[in-house]
Amino acid sequence: MIDLSAVKRVEEGPREILIKIGIIIGCIVLCLFSRTTLSDRYSSVDSYTHEIEVLDQQKASAAGLSVASAGASAAITMIPDDACTPIANQLAEISKDLAIVTGAILLEKYLLVVFGYAFFSWLVPLCCILMIVANVMPRRVPFRNPIMVGAIKVLIIGLIAWRAVPTSVFVVDMISNTYDLTITEAIENAQQISEEIDADKDDKSEATNTSSDDGQWWDNLIGNAGDTVGAAVDSVVNMTTGKVKELVAWARVVLTQVTEGFAVLVVTSCAIPLLTPLIMAWMVKAFFQPSAMSGSDTFVPRLPMAKSKGDKEE
Repeated sequence: MIDLSAVKRVEEGPREILIKIGIIIGCIVLCLFSRTTLSDRYSSVDSYTHEIEVLDQQKASAAGLSVASAGASAAITMIPDDACTPIANQLAEISKDLAIVTGAILLEKYLLVVFGYAFFSWLVPLCCILMIVANVMPRRVPFRNPIMVGAIKVLIIGLIAWRAVPTSVFVVDMISNTYDLTITEAIENAQQISEEIDADKDDKSEATNTSSDDGQWWDNLIGNAGDTVGAAVDSVVNMTTGKVKELVAWARVVLTQVTEGFAVLVVTSCAIPLLTPLIMAWMVKAFFQPSAMSGSDTFVPRLPMAKSKGDKEE
């Protein structure tokens, strides 16, 4: 008798060889194309013009909010009221934390070029070499399939790392139009309260200098000392009774808006860039799981079987 399985193996042999040759040629072409053309293109800043523009806007917002909150903190400390001290301290802490946010944004800009160069210059050629080695090996070699699977996993991980920052920038760009107004208002109000307090301070110093310049310096020191102190006390009392309450309420509003702007920058600059690659990796893992494509976990109802005539009813 003829062994049909042997005939089948003989018939499939040339086709498998042609498939392997095609895969090897495709891997060589992809390796050379990635190492030369794609590496030069995606390791250049010109390929990420929009992403860098969005990140520069975020960096400008973080730097502006940091400077405004630091200036507002220094100005609020001059208000003669102990209730403003915690507000000034909180604004100073936010200003320090915004420096970390600015550093995270700069890191994203650098990772755009670094991941592009690493992916197309090293990871793609490495995966192509591993695929060539795996296809040259016979099927009986035990570690042939792990090499192929490892190459595919490395390629997917590199692709996720390369597209993580552009994808997060795309998400940030969609929501930035809603929250840019919040950060702008926080910066403007922080600058405004600093200017208001500085203006009050300048008015008081001008009033004191004007009273001290009248007459001779000895007469101003001795004779007009009571008038000068009285004018200073009146200015402080007037500021304490009327202006201080307004400035304290304004400082609280500024703290609220600066905190909200800081939270927006933390979400858009730190949380989204971290969550984006994790979500992408989870989606890829869920898609390539065997149970995702099979019906092993699906519920299949079982219909009652009809009884035959020979079965006895109990």
